Amino acid sequence: MKSTRDIKRKINSIKSTQKITKAMKMVSAAKFRRAQEAFNSTIAYANNIKEIIMHLSSAIEDDIHPFFHAEKLGKILVIFITSDRGLCGAFNSNMVKTFNGFVKDKNKEEIEVLSVGRSGFEFIKNHGYNVPFKLINYGGKITYNDAKKIGEFVRKNFIDHIYREVYILYNEFRNVAYQVPLVYKLLPMERSETVEASINYIYEPSPEQLLDELLRRYVDFTLYNKLLESTVGEHGSRMAAMENATKNAGEMIDRYVLYYNKARQAAITMELLDIVNCSEALNK
Repeated sequence: MKSTRDIKRKINSIKSTQKITKAMKMVSAAKFRRAQEAFNSTIAYANNIKEIIMHLSSAIEDDIHPFFHAEKLGKILVIFITSDRGLCGAFNSNMVKTFNGFVKDKNKEEIEVLSVGRSGFEFIKNHGYNVPFKLINYGGKITYNDAKKIGEFVRKNFIDHIYREVYILYNEFRNVAYQVPLVYKLLPMERSETVEASINYIYEPSPEQLLDELLRRYVDFTLYNKLLESTVGEHGSRMAAMENATKNAGEMIDRYVLYYNKARQAAITMELLDIVNCSEALNK
């Protein structure tokens, strides 16, 4: 058994770690609330803009917009969203598994990765994928301007037939302790998703002009929505991880306190035995 001094040093070390994890949990909780409010404010807009696009596209004949065309030429762009920092449980490792599953049956040469987050970027770089655009060191703070920069890159290269398909890999937020890695097809939009409008709307300006503007906003805002959702999941996952770490540290402290008491009791017992032995020796 270790000496009481060693055990006491170990207990103090774990207590220091516990203070850090508890503080990190509180910081993540505050960031989580702010990120969740921002994400919730985008849900209605993201859903409604797609619904409007579906109605508009039903009022236009064929060749409505390049974003609806499924091309055979070009590469596949994967927008891979992870976190900049670690200590967030299985948040990033689950995304890596999802990415590996997505590209498993695809030719590596036809895959390009737009990496958001340093964790994903390091993985992609180490596995030899081409990264034409990246957003790292953003510190868990995503702005609409960030999404617009990514959206501009995606729109231009899709229209120029550099990419034939664009996918977003992100963590869908369910609750603080549960996020689901998903693959979302951003472009091309599926024509089969369009629905016939039950009302004949009068559009001003023309449906073609309006559709073009809305599709640009759709790409930007969908990216913004998914980035925010991933950020919420990151803070929630880190908050849960730090809570578990704090709880585990408390259990370790209790265990080492028990070891300390046993070691202390053993030392006292040995001292008593020495005293008794010395006393008996003097009596003889």
